[in-house]
Amino acid sequence: MELTKETFEDFVNRLRYHNKGEGVNDHCTRDPIFIVQSRKRVYGFDQQYEGDYVWCDTANEHDEADALMAKRLDVLDDGGRETGKWEKVYYVDRWDYVCSHFTKEAASTFIDRKKHDHHELRIYVDCQLYCWEYNAIINGLLDGKITFNG
Repeated sequence: MELTKETFEDFVNRLRYHNKGEGVNDHCTRDPIFIVQSRKRVYGFDQQYEGDYVWCDTANEHDEADALMAKRLDVLDDGGRETGKWEKVYYVDRWDYVCSHFTKEAASTFIDRKKHDHHELRIYVDCQLYCWEYNAIINGLLDGKITFNG
């Protein structure tokens, strides 16, 4: 995106909305930063330690059963019957950092553009309360001390 007077003003308005306006109610934190995260599912945990699981095809561990098949397999498993080629695999979801944005709209735009490169993306809002340089830039923009000069 090219930086113009209009795009700069739009950015500052979005920044104001998320830092001092009604947007604060949406994310319930001060000094927000909008972090895009990618889900990584780590398989192979023991059921004694983790409760989340999927049913995987034993021939191809990356093929997970869909919701309907998983329900059927749960019924078979509870009854002590064989589940055939399906195996219950326990997992933990880990959310890895991808990038950060000043506004939720920018993070959403990134996800729309790059979702094909990741399995699943989400926006996580973190608090930058003690990041003085970051906050000085935002406050400078919102107070009009940092301006667009063409």
